[in-house]
Amino acid sequence: MTNNIFFNNIEAEKTASVLVLNKICEADHRYNILKGKEHIIVALSGGADSVCLLHSLYMLKNSGKYDFKLSAAHLNHNLRGEEAERDLKFSKDFAESLGCEFFSRTVDVAQWAKKLKVSTETSGRIKRYEFFEELSKSLKAAVATAHTASDNSETVIFNMARGSSIKGLAGIPPIRGKVIRPLLFVTREEVESYCLENNLSFVTDSTNLTDDYTRNSIRHKVIPVLKDINEGVNGNITRLSRSARLVDDFMTQCAKDAVKNTECRCSLLKELHPALLSYCINYIYFKKTGDNINQNRLVELCSDIISKEKGAVQINEKYTACIEKGCFKIKENSFDKEIKKGLVYLNLDDIINGSYPKKITVQGTVYSFELVDCLEDDGVVLDVEKCRGAVFRTRDDCDVFTLKKRKVTKSLKKYFNEIKMPAEKRYSVPLVAVDNNVLWIDGIGAAYDVEFSKNSKRGIKISVSRH
Repeated sequence: MTNNIFFNNIEAEKTASVLVLNKICEADHRYNILKGKEHIIVALSGGADSVCLLHSLYMLKNSGKYDFKLSAAHLNHNLRGEEAERDLKFSKDFAESLGCEFFSRTVDVAQWAKKLKVSTETSGRIKRYEFFEELSKSLKAAVATAHTASDNSETVIFNMARGSSIKGLAGIPPIRGKVIRPLLFVTREEVESYCLENNLSFVTDSTNLTDDYTRNSIRHKVIPVLKDINEGVNGNITRLSRSARLVDDFMTQCAKDAVKNTECRCSLLKELHPALLSYCINYIYFKKTGDNINQNRLVELCSDIISKEKGAVQINEKYTACIEKGCFKIKENSFDKEIKKGLVYLNLDDIINGSYPKKITVQGTVYSFELVDCLEDDGVVLDVEKCRGAVFRTRDDCDVFTLKKRKVTKSLKKYFNEIKMPAEKRYSVPLVAVDNNVLWIDGIGAAYDVEFSKNSKRGIKISVSRH
């Protein structure tokens, strides 16, 4: 139980209820989650977490401690047939049993996943929040989601696994815009105890019982191992997230000041501490896109072009970071000649270290990279030792290439002129290079003396699949 009792006017023997209600009130005291809210819509899936959330807010509202209108909303993902219809009916009946207005919508999440080219999990999240945002705007209400301390632990571990920064360690924020998370400091076990103590029924999503989704694997495999090491792992990760959030907030403010003072000039940005520079890069990107760069490797590549004061890095399909007139900028991908100069797609050291996915799609062509220990029949294999510090990118004006047959080194500009490469392709053809020394060019092949040989120990195999 929490040290400070915020809510103690229910039966003393209901320890699980007191614990959960106190944690909600303590979170409100720390982050103003509920304070000043006139209308709260609970995202009600019908699962234990959301049932606990709606009931606990109902209890707090009826206690007189808070004065807000309480409603509930349910999105049917149309993924589980009769089971999904069951969840919708249960949620409606439960909300109405507490006197709460109920809103619902049915969306074909699988179809949207295909349209958006994302996983069904991501598609479902997008469509849920679209629905909740519409309700929030029309009803001028906050939306409460049932994220718990256990969800936060899974998020932090997931972020660590995919290579996130301190922002990733901060986990799920208690408040994001109109979205509030009153149960963020309550564990899943405490939620289940609350439901049991208050005789609350709930439904179970069958997909949560499988390991088909990444978070379920973390929940069912990783968390139990961590609990064997320390039973209080959820509380410890919660405290880590709180500390990381404070550091992240402070560094973000420092980045705002630094960006303002440097005016994004590379000559000044590169003099900053590397930690502050990474935050500046993320802040500049956020100002342009409203989103964050979620992978450390991309921030590192951006730092690299800032230090060199030239080049570009494709962040995603929509945005590219580039150096323009001595300044670091984020631009929408137009893929014109200037943007394409030195456009970095990935660092081959990540391939060598085994920490980066081995496939990347560039303009509809799939490039696959894998470590091998012998020469293979298909694809080209470059000697790993010749690829240290190499990047997969487009052409830079200072690039040179050593012809395999003639063993002559020429500027790439001159070589492309000689082979009469179409002008529109000269800045778009992908290549592998160490600094300005080109090792391999798509459609042309490897440079002299960089391919796998009898003296090579390991190689990087590059395969190209055109659609």
